Amino acid sequence: MIREEAPDTGRSGPTDPGGFFEGLDPSGWAWRPWLVPAAVLGALLILSPLMGVRFLGDDFIWVYEASRQTLAGLFQRGYFEFVRPTNEAYWYLMWWISGTDPRGYHVMTLGVFALTALLLFRWIRELTGSPWAGFAALCLFLMDPLHIEALSWPSACSEVLAGAFVLAAMYAWRRWRLEGGRRWMLATLGALILAFGSKESSIAVLPGLLLVELTLVPPSEPLKRRLGALATVLAPSALMLGALALAVSPEARYSTTISGQTLASWLEYLNRALLNGEVRGALAFLLPQSANLAVAVSLVAALLLTWRRAPAVFLNLAWVPFTVLAYAVFVPHLPISDRYFYIASLAVAGAGGSLLASLRGTQGVVWSVLLATAISMGVLQSAQAARSWAEKAGMPQPEAESLRQALADHEPGAPVFVYCPPQVELHPLYACALLGGLDLEQIHPWPEMLRHRELPEGSAALFWDQYSTRFENLTDAARLALASMVEDDRAPRPEAANLQRDVVELAAWPEARGWTPQGLEPGADGTWKTPGVGGRLLGPVARISPLAISLVHVQLEVLQASPGALSGLLWRTESLPSGPPRMEVSSSLPPGPGIVDLWLVPGTRREWWNQGEVLQLELLLSTAPAEVRVRTIRVLGYPRIRALPESKKPEGFPGSQPG
Repeated sequence: MIREEAPDTGRSGPTDPGGFFEGLDPSGWAWRPWLVPAAVLGALLILSPLMGVRFLGDDFIWVYEASRQTLAGLFQRGYFEFVRPTNEAYWYLMWWISGTDPRGYHVMTLGVFALTALLLFRWIRELTGSPWAGFAALCLFLMDPLHIEALSWPSACSEVLAGAFVLAAMYAWRRWRLEGGRRWMLATLGALILAFGSKESSIAVLPGLLLVELTLVPPSEPLKRRLGALATVLAPSALMLGALALAVSPEARYSTTISGQTLASWLEYLNRALLNGEVRGALAFLLPQSANLAVAVSLVAALLLTWRRAPAVFLNLAWVPFTVLAYAVFVPHLPISDRYFYIASLAVAGAGGSLLASLRGTQGVVWSVLLATAISMGVLQSAQAARSWAEKAGMPQPEAESLRQALADHEPGAPVFVYCPPQVELHPLYACALLGGLDLEQIHPWPEMLRHRELPEGSAALFWDQYSTRFENLTDAARLALASMVEDDRAPRPEAANLQRDVVELAAWPEARGWTPQGLEPGADGTWKTPGVGGRLLGPVARISPLAISLVHVQLEVLQASPGALSGLLWRTESLPSGPPRMEVSSSLPPGPGIVDLWLVPGTRREWWNQGEVLQLELLLSTAPAEVRVRTIRVLGYPRIRALPESKKPEGFPGSQPG
């Protein structure tokens, strides 16, 4: 059996990798165990404003389904396209403890986050023999501002669960390979099962196990024993992943091909995983065309330098690309979100802490200063982001307050009709059922309220405002106005409108082909250079009701942009046929290479209903000098608002063809 390294003594010495601190104090620094709980408690205090964040978006769907969960349901698809037993069980536990109070959900998620940080400390301390290295990794992980989204949004708890069980699997695997024992083998398999049941991105654990085998197990290990150990975990992992893959709905739109977009997305993920925003912005300014490639080359150079000299650093650095690979390969079309880097932050923090144990003298002093700077910046950014989330999405729950008033005259058992504007997700209906104490079968989407001139006795007709997220009573006058839109073919008919997910692509303009440039200069490879606010693209003239459009999606690739630059999507309607168009949605532009998505959901505000038909869309590329490429412009909605000769060539967008 392979013997593990000698236990750490807590003080730097000639055989202790923590001897880096001799560069700061020749007498050595004594380890203070209380620093670990102090750091964890301090991080939780900084993140405490997140306790006041209310339920948002998909949270209502998860909570409603958890309230009706069964044992068999853990292994079945619900509203979402995936089967995630661990995640479903965790939601049921949160529901059982906290019900409809989001604070209990935040407490549990922050608890899992804190336990993961403690395990990371132990993992790095045992890899390097230095508690200071483990402490540095702990602090880097705790104060990574990329965690704010995963910790503040209960729907993202799958990332937190996956990170915990992935790290637990790697820790148990290392202990089993170095110490043996059935309990560590069973712990590895159990952690793998729980990780795969949390989220599909947990597949990153398999390259991590192989890296542990490659870097930490001595070469003298017999090949037969190596293969046997790997088969013990890889065979059941393949079976579990295969079963989960077969259970995924086709609606998830997983990609099965490797393309240039896959590589570009992977490099972008890698850049964001390894560099914080300020460093990434500076690099993009210096290398506007090749910042991502420069990061990848630097990572390869670091791996070559640490392969033999610092196995712990090599292990964590080599694991980073695999932690984000699943997103780039299977869902390259998804907009990049901070929560996707949760597992990657474990590897990055582990690499940073491990390097601390490998350096001596001046190099160690410089690295310790850089680490202290990164942690300090993380503290400030995390505190600011936590306060921002609490301010913009804090309690009380506006849906709950407004729903109590809107349902004041509703009789138990009677139906509730909700104007939920045509869009992809249906969380307002779930919010109405959950917070109103109703069954989802009682909730009817808006076309059904137009079937009757008079609603059933005791029922309620509600309107949900996307921006205030409040429910209001829909007056008879407004309901009859919607009915007249249907009768005049200006909105989807009740029998044709499927509000689940069966919207179609009404029009698509790859690279904005067919749009007219205004105030733009053509650049290389299909890019546009904009001098400022005048740079825009004008869409073809169209006539279509906002209520018929489910979603307008614009994806931009920003090569470079001046500070403070914004892009925007505008439209011109019958109520304003001339003059400046109305800005409906905007987004800031990153200074260097990056992807920006603009999403417009028409009809989600009451004031839009009287604007008439949409005459023209306009895309403002940048309010400041920039170079931008339009990847695609897509309009999704209901094709049969009028009698049309071709199903994919609606009258509202003449001459447009998907793809």
